[in-house]
Amino acid sequence: MPQTITTFKRRITIQTVLAFLLVIFGMLVVMLALYMPPVGEIHPSVITVFGMLLVAAGAFIGIDLNFQIKPFIEAIRDKDKSKPIPDNETV
Repeated sequence: MPQTITTFKRRITIQTVLAFLLVIFGMLVVMLALYMPPVGEIHPSVITVFGMLLVAAGAFIGIDLNFQIKPFIEAIRDKDKSKPIPDNETV
């Protein structure tokens, strides 16, 4: 079923709003964590949840980690291929 332009724009708008709300919610969670005992210290689990919310927000927007990881992996492979193998070492 082909999408119309208005349906596509509406989908993009909803995804952007959801991503924005997730980021705002994550920032609120981090700020509220400052006022929980011990005051002024953010527990590492709060930072982990904030990171997960940012990843979810990026997924809503359409950011793909695979896009960023592929060039990195290819660079590592090229570097490994160019490295000479010593005679006394077997693979």
